[in-house]
Amino acid sequence: MCKAYFANPQNYGKNNSHGRPPLLTNRTKNLILRKASNKMVSAAKIKDELNLNVSPKTVLRAMNKSPNLRFAKMFKKPILFQQHKERTLGWCLDKINMG
Repeated sequence: MCKAYFANPQNYGKNNSHGRPPLLTNRTKNLILRKASNKMVSAAKIKDELNLNVSPKTVLRAMNKSPNLRFAKMFKKPILFQQHKERTLGWCLDKINMG
């Protein structure tokens, strides 16, 4: 015990870190969550936008660990044909002319 102290007194009693260091820092995790919460975007696109040196799976894991983000499947919607767009535009113009 005394031998270890005299050999290296500055580091005596300090624990050495064990295990693999995390690839994402807290700051990086916050950036990922901010990007993911703003719009519907894939993990690969977030990784590319933030220029991260991790896999998209790691980004997805960080997003899944957050209690604030939830996966929401988009509703299937019918395709808008040109006639639908024209009707909607006509309806809007009628409302503008009324008011």
